[in-house]
Amino acid sequence: MPTIPNIPVKYLIAFGALIAFALLIWAYGNARENAGVEKTDAKWEAAGERLAEEAKQAASSADRAAADRAASEFERVKQEKERLDEATDAGSSPWDVMFGG
Repeated sequence: MPTIPNIPVKYLIAFGALIAFALLIWAYGNARENAGVEKTDAKWEAAGERLAEEAKQAASSADRAAADRAASEFERVKQEKERLDEATDAGSSPWDVMFGG
């Protein structure tokens, strides 16, 4: 029982089944790819959040270190000023205190 110009029905059915099978394979692969992309995106987002948290911690640590350095420098300058004031009160030259004379 021929249909389309001299192509038997069994060949048309086989061709249709082959096309349907190819579409199923494509749909399955596409679904898996999309799931993989979502997983990868979720991993990147989690890594970005971890990085942001680590950056905050590093900034906080750096701020504490800067505050410690500022306090240390303030204390050094305070001690130096006291030595200069003592030298001035004693009638000595501040230059001697500053340059170890």
